Amino acid sequence: MFTVRLGDKVRIARNMYTVDGFLEEGTIVKVDEVGFPDKDVRVTDPLGRIWYLDYQDVEKYEEKSKKVNRKKS
Repeated sequence: MFTVRLGDKVRIARNMYTVDGFLEEGTIVKVDEVGFPDKDVRVTDPLGRIWYLDYQDVEKYEEKSKKVNRKKS
């Protein structure tokens, strides 16, 4: 288990089907708040929709730094 903090980006671990829509496995979301009575984290998807998820529904995501290839002239 990893710790989730405010502002972290996490990956969705499984497909989430609700009446409000579909959150696909592998989607990268941002943590808005942590620690709710009925759910563990509140996240925002790339479209701006708010989702309330359990810790078991998210997994750690580490951004890989992009290397810029500059041509030498």
